[in-house]
Amino acid sequence: MDRGGDIEKELLKTNLETNLKAKTEDYGDSLIVDYAGYKFLIEQDGNVIFWDGGATVANAPKLTKGMIPVKYNVTSQKWVVCSQNDEEWYSYTQEDKRWANVMLCDGKYNENTAVGTEVAEEDLGSMFVWIPRFSYKITKGYHQSSGELNVQWVSGKSYSYVDEAGELKKARNGNDDGVITTSGYTDYVVHPAFTDGNSNQYSNGEWRQEITGIWVAKFQAGIYTTDKDTSKRVAEVNNYYYPVFKGRKYGYNYVTVSEAYKLSLGLSKKENPYGLTATSNSHLMKNSEWGATAYLSISQYGYSNGTSNNEKYKNNLSIASASNVPVSHPNNSGWKITGITGYSATSGKEAENVMTFTDATDFTDSVTGTNGTSYAWNNVETGTDTGEGTKSSTTGNIYGIYDMGGCLADYLSAYVNAEGVSYLTTYGGAFVNGQSTYLATAYPYNPTTTDYKDFNSAYPGFSKIFGDAIYEVSSDVGATNAWFGQTLENDTSTGEVFFPRGGAWYYTGPVGLVRLG
Repeated sequence: MDRGGDIEKELLKTNLETNLKAKTEDYGDSLIVDYAGYKFLIEQDGNVIFWDGGATVANAPKLTKGMIPVKYNVTSQKWVVCSQNDEEWYSYTQEDKRWANVMLCDGKYNENTAVGTEVAEEDLGSMFVWIPRFSYKITKGYHQSSGELNVQWVSGKSYSYVDEAGELKKARNGNDDGVITTSGYTDYVVHPAFTDGNSNQYSNGEWRQEITGIWVAKFQAGIYTTDKDTSKRVAEVNNYYYPVFKGRKYGYNYVTVSEAYKLSLGLSKKENPYGLTATSNSHLMKNSEWGATAYLSISQYGYSNGTSNNEKYKNNLSIASASNVPVSHPNNSGWKITGITGYSATSGKEAENVMTFTDATDFTDSVTGTNGTSYAWNNVETGTDTGEGTKSSTTGNIYGIYDMGGCLADYLSAYVNAEGVSYLTTYGGAFVNGQSTYLATAYPYNPTTTDYKDFNSAYPGFSKIFGDAIYEVSSDVGATNAWFGQTLENDTSTGEVFFPRGGAWYYTGPVGLVRLG
């Protein structure tokens, strides 16, 4: 190694060939090594990839303190505590689409719970799902209203992968010139949510170093609904309650994007109820991380199987109509609860389903309201991991992420960097500073046709940004211009500078992985 941690390739080649009689071959800045019938790729940064002729598989989940691996038992229809070495914990194949799940320690159990313990739904802790590092390529429909997307897993923190034909390939960094052109992709690019953004000032929502994957909440943030949910408060954020990330919970509404940002950072601070530590790097989701989750769901490893013709269902369930909301918000009795987490409608563009119940104990497996029936997230067919309740999951089965279409619109730590818009500091003061960081993304504002300082006028300037499920997967702002016939922000307000993703329960039309607002 040199002082920067990179390999001294020529010296390494000499040592391998002389001392081990290995065969070596240059592969760009890397080195292919053939030794004792096995092949290895040694990357410039020292990362070693075992090359057995099979396609690269997804990176293993990286656990932090407070995380308890759980798998789903299709016979008992319960989640079961497992070890991280359990072969049934996850399988990121096109056939299984079994993404790795963990629960945190804000439920009945902790990290010392015995492997094999079955967990009733009411005893689950907040749940998170592993999104492994991947490269992707939009194979059809770049910057159009429909298209196709393919994913290749990459090994470790590298840019290399072995494809299905056993060929060693190298994905690109999307910031390299010539990879993304005005007509689309010339090669696979590693998604920016997993890459080091120090060299380009985090302009695509990169992290502060190369990483092997990220954990994403399985459900939209909720607020305590039963006495088995945490009712602990966050003193630093107006004494609000800590959120829970479980199905069948009151959606955490009436919170500004700035407050959501601070709440998210607080998840891993001292005395949190989840058992997390600072090493979990908890933070409010960025557009890049939303995009990574959406793209994996669109790909052959997710619900849509690589095409925008197969639309994931929405969560359209609300507790009452806007004019008659009976349930007070725990943070402030003057506020009201509306959306409920973890339900599936009966189609991708189903209208709002208003339930007539007022108590959380009535959030049953199937809820009939003003617009048919909505199904709870774990409403599955006997002996399987799929059912009516899993159609709003990113995988189409119980292992995926819910509420990315419907429930409540998700605010992210991203904004249009337009000067003079009062909303920026009024509602985003915790992270709006005029430049991108590893925790927040400032989108460029270079209007060409209007004086409005909002998302619509800034949209043409997003063409250099990739991985965020905005410009790449839409032809323009406005109705039905995005993949799945969905909609990008199209109101005429001069102040919409934040990025609410997924849409809310009450949208009748295009709500889902792409939609804003």
